Parts: sequence; structure tokens; C-alpha cells
Amino acid sequence: MSDVRRPLQGLGSMMRMGISANGGPAPPFEAHHGGRPSPGACDEENRYTLWLGFERSVAMHASREACVFGDFSISYTRLHDWAAALAAGLIHLCNVGPGEKVVLLAGNRPEWLPLSLAVQGAAAVEVPCRPDLSDAELFSLLSGVDAVVAIVETTLIAERIISRSSELPRLRWIIVIEPDEMQKCALSLTSVEAAGRRILVCDPGLLSRQQWRIGTDSPAAVIHTSGTTGLPKAVLLSHGNLLHSQHYLPGTIGLTQDDRILLCLPLWHLYGRLMAYVAIASGASMHFGCFERLDEYFLYVRPSCFPAFPPVWERIHRRCLSALNGRGMQTQALHLALKISRLHLQMRDLAFSRTAMIVNAPSVGRMSASVWGALAEALLFLPARLARLVLTETLQRRVGPVPHLGIVGDAPLPRGVDEDLRAMGFNVLEGYGSTEQIVSSIRRPGRNPPGTIGEPLPQVEMRVLGDRLERLPRGEIGQFAVAGPQVCLGYQADATLNATSFVMIEGRRFLLTGDLGWCDEQGQYVFVGRLSNAMRNSDGMVMYPEVVENLLRDSPFIEQALIYPRSPAGFGVLVVPDHDRLQPAMEEPAAFLRREINRILQSGGLTAQPCPSHFIIASHPFQVGDALTPTLKLRREAIRTVHCIPEKEHIL
Repeated sequence: MSDVRRPLQGLGSMMRMGISANGGPAPPFEAHHGGRPSPGACDEENRYTLWLGFERSVAMHASREACVFGDFSISYTRLHDWAAALAAGLIHLCNVGPGEKVVLLAGNRPEWLPLSLAVQGAAAVEVPCRPDLSDAELFSLLSGVDAVVAIVETTLIAERIISRSSELPRLRWIIVIEPDEMQKCALSLTSVEAAGRRILVCDPGLLSRQQWRIGTDSPAAVIHTSGTTGLPKAVLLSHGNLLHSQHYLPGTIGLTQDDRILLCLPLWHLYGRLMAYVAIASGASMHFGCFERLDEYFLYVRPSCFPAFPPVWERIHRRCLSALNGRGMQTQALHLALKISRLHLQMRDLAFSRTAMIVNAPSVGRMSASVWGALAEALLFLPARLARLVLTETLQRRVGPVPHLGIVGDAPLPRGVDEDLRAMGFNVLEGYGSTEQIVSSIRRPGRNPPGTIGEPLPQVEMRVLGDRLERLPRGEIGQFAVAGPQVCLGYQADATLNATSFVMIEGRRFLLTGDLGWCDEQGQYVFVGRLSNAMRNSDGMVMYPEVVENLLRDSPFIEQALIYPRSPAGFGVLVVPDHDRLQPAMEEPAAFLRREINRILQSGGLTAQPCPSHFIIASHPFQVGDALTPTLKLRREAIRTVHCIPEKEHIL
């Protein structure tokens, strides 16, 4: 660790020679591997990397706006120059070689994307992580990935690392983005950039040579899971894993160079990082903001595309419903317009159905439900079109600009919220993926049935498996297994987990996702919940907590819900009410919520699984840290320990 404190040495003595390029430009990306690293040097057809993909996008969109952080704006050309200088600095000033790990410990800021791209340009492996890690989490992460360089935001974080440098024998350099004037313990980001610019003047082919030392199957990033079921797991992703989504998502969801993407997602998380790189692949402009000031950013940016976590979309849904409320005939007309628009979309979904049947239909005997759906859709087309125009104009005036494309990831959206948002004019596409598989499926703009996670992307195979890994027929619930170029290389240094998570089926390498779901007759997949969360009652009936929780979150009076086990072999539900909406009810909260929960459970069609018998009203909302992960997922065991107290239960 003495390298961290040593002064800068002559750049010439730190030169690292690469393998010279001996061919033409890299071929277009074709996903061809099965998530397995290549054994040796890369051949001509296996050399396409994230950096080469970035350079291609820069060549196509050179002068277009790439990133906007408040008043700071940068074009694709300037972004490339910045990232290239940082990459050259990492290679020569920090001796970063192909495959070595570089930790990026920072929140969303203008330097984040250039640094991420620079690590790829240096042919190193990027390890993004959130900046608010505790000491235990930070040193566990640094030692677990064998990082050779750590890029941090402040000198204070650098000093924390240096104080325990003996625990990190492989860490050679620390780079500080915002150094103090007197700091001497680490390199400043500006010095790395300046050194890189000087090197590129003398050696403009440096980065090209570096890219020829890696290929599509080479490791590109180590990204940690959210940790909802325990400690975060380090997932090793290849260039090909990440390039698959960049290659297919823009065309699949209709993203173009004319789009303005509002990115409030954390860039250290796979979802945020993925959307940034997908934006680069499409040539779109990225406008960075924060969820806490969403109304302000909607008005200022006027985004055409907005990716977010489900709780954010639920907040937008509640805001839109409030905007439609008021007094008199206008409010009734707006709610009627919402019902007409929603019914039209339901009939359109029914029209796509190929197998649903209506038996003993009058005058026609037996007719396909898809025909009835098509007829109803045709009759409702003009009224629904007018209804959506009225809704969109009203929301534009009362709420602000409405993005035409919304993306939901990381968890499912409650179906009622999903249907309402579509009816209001939001084209919300829900996708399915995880850190281990990036994106495996997503709904299409022209085929967007609510409650589903869409169809697999090209070259992706999804199966629903039973307990013995047998393939289940459509309509039956089982575990999702996915195969294709999007499936990760494996878990970092965890042979046991790799052996249980990846299996060979009919000659293909499949990831056992641990997620439960089923496939309908139209090939649309439906997510049910996590296998580890499923519970059984004394009669052997299975409870899928996420299904009930999503139903309850459809209620305007319930912000959050969590199913918990009761003894003996029963279930209860913990609810976080929306107190602002409960006040006008003028009723004791427990009595009102009892009626509301029973109404939802009775109308939810939960005949195939048991329902909760008791409920608890949470004393305070779930907060990030103790009850929620940084990506707003439930920490189930932590919540049950704090909130699920038997003495506070009410009978349903």
C-alpha cells in the first residue's frame, strides 16, 4: 500500500506496452456466446467490447448532447475525449492492466459516466458501488474483489481506506475526485486526466491496442446484488453480457437519438448503469436528476423516457389520481374518461388472446373471446381516443409533462397501477432481469399487457421449471430459468453458489433465477414472486406474498404492505397506510383498513392461495436502511423483526 503515498513518477518509466492491432475495425456485435469465458486470446470475431461500442456511437452522434447535469452539458465527442484521457491515465499513471479491478465509489455526478467508460477503455474490470458503505461493507468489498485502484469522491473516504491499508495488499492507488487542497495521500482525478491527455498526444493508438487484449467474453464489471435476501453477492459480468442489452433494447422499446431520458436511478446500480449505456447505444441525451425533485425535473427536462423503480411509479400514479379529483361534473367526467380508456385497453389485450373462449354466447353458439375483444375494441376506439386526449391534456396542465415512454424494472408494478398509468397515456414497459441476467424479457410498446413481464429478448431462452428441473406446460407456476448471452459469467469467488445456480439443460447453460412465475398461451411471462419467500399453511396451500402485497398496494389508502408468517401456520399482513388519505374517511383507522383489506382480498380472485387472517398497522413508514434497500426493495426479515409484534394485531 506504500504506492498510495508515493509521489508521481516519470510517466515514461510507467509505460505498459500492449499487443499491436493487426486488423480492421471490430465487427458489429453478435451475441454468440453462452456466458462462458473464452480460454485464451480473442479471435477476430470475438473482439467487440463496451469501449468499441461506445466509440461507434460517438462516431454516429458526435455533436449531439450526451449528458446534462444541471447547467453542465457535454456532447458525445467531449464525453469520449474525457473518458479516453482518464483511461490513458489509468493505464500509465496507475499501471492498470487488462482484467484488473477498479472500484468506483461514488454517487451520481458528472464524472461518473466518463470514469465508468474510462475503466472499459483501459480494458479493466469496473466495480461500481454506492458511496455510503459502512467500514465493514467497504473493506469487505475491496478485499473481496481484489481491487488495485479505488476511485472515491472525497479525501475523507481515501483516508478511511488508507487507515486500514494493511488489509488490502493488492490496492495500489487511490484516486480522489474532489481532493482537499492539502491532501497528499492519493492521486487527484485532474492529475490522472492531465497525464492521460499527454500520453494520448504521444501514443494515440494506446487504447486501441489495449482493446485488442480483451474480447466479448472477457470480464467487464463486478456488480453487487441488492442484498434483499442476505449479504450482497458479487456478480461477474462480461462485455458480451452487457452488450446484449445495449444491442437489442433500443430497437425493442423504440428508443432513438431524439429521446431525452431523465435518469434519477443510481448509476452504481445495474439498472441505472444499464440505462446510461443503452442511452449511449441509441444516441439519446441523458438528463440526470433525483427522485426527490421529480416534479421540478419533469417540468424542466420534459423527458420522453423515464426509467424508475416501482415505488416511484406508484407515487406518480397517486399524484395523477389526485390531479383528476376535484368537485362537480368535471371530476366525474375525468373518472369516466379513465374508465373508458382502461376498458378499451383491456379489450385490446383480450383481442390478442388466441385461446380464451366464451361458451354459449347468444346467437353465435361458441365464439372466441379474442373476437369479442376485437369487436369491443373497435366500438370503444373513438371514445377511448378522446378520453385519453382529455386525460393527457388535464395531466399536462395539472401535473406537468408526461413522458411517452416509461420503464419499470427491479420489481413488479401492482396491476391496478399498471392499468391506470396506461389508461392515462403513459406507455409503461415492465421488464424482467437481475444482476445475474441483466435483462431477459420486456414488454413491447405495441404489445403491452399489464401484469406481465413481456416476451424474451432475441437470443434469450426462458423456461418455467418444476422441482426436478422438468419443463412445465404453459399456465403452471414454476421457477424461471434463463439462458443466453445475457447470463453472467458467475459469482465472484463462490464456487458453491455457482454450482447450485447454474445448470446444464439439453446442452445449454441455464441460470436458476430463484424467481417464480408462469407463461401464458401468448408467450407472455408473468412474475409471481421469489421462491425463497413462498410460504405454506397447515393445509399445504402455498402463499405467494408478492401477489397479495401488490394487490393491497393498488389501494389508494395503502402505501406499502408485507406478508408475515403467524403461528401456527397462518399469515398476517403489515400495512403502511397513506395517512393523508385516511383522514377524510372520518373513521377509526383500524376499522376502515379492515374493511379495505377485506374488500381487496375478496375481489382479488385469490382462490388458489390462502389469505391473511390478521393485520398490523405499521407505526412509521418503511425507510431506506432498516426496512428498504437503497433500490427500495423490502428487507423482509428486518421489517418482521421490528414491526410484526403480535400484541398489535387486528383480526380481519
